[in-house]
Amino acid sequence: MKCGYSKFHRCLEMLDTVRLVDVTHVQGKGGKKVVTLRYDVERVAEVCEG
Repeated sequence: MKCGYSKFHRCLEMLDTVRLVDVTHVQGKGGKKVVTLRYDVERVAEVCEG
């Protein structure tokens, strides 16, 4: 899936807001962020699929 930086950033913010991921800002050049999953991927997919 292709998307620009702005859309990608909005998606990360949304995932952080609903607490599916943790976004941690790292000090240094370029404003890096570390994205950490909060839950098991397979379990999230199972719940989302019903």
